[in-house]
Amino acid sequence: MQWPGGASTGHGSIGWLSAAPLDEPDLPAWVLTSMHSNPFASATCDGSSLLAQTTNEYTWRVDIADPSEVTISRD
Repeated sequence: MQWPGGASTGHGSIGWLSAAPLDEPDLPAWVLTSMHSNPFASATCDGSSLLAQTTNEYTWRVDIADPSEVTISRD
C-alpha cells in the first residue's frame, strides 16, 4: 500500500489521506477527509494502522482494514 495525503488547495484546514495498492495507485481502497484537521504533513505505517501527523501537531491513528476506526491524539 501507499499512503497519499495532503491538503485542500481551497482552504487550509481541510486534510485528506488515502490508502492505495502499490500495483493500482489510481484506485484508492479508501479516502479519509477532514474539514478541521489541518493538512496531513506526514504518514507512517505500523503494520495495522496508518499514523498521520497534521501541521497542527495532532496524530491520527487510522485502522487500515477499517478506516472508520480513528483515534486522534495531541503530540
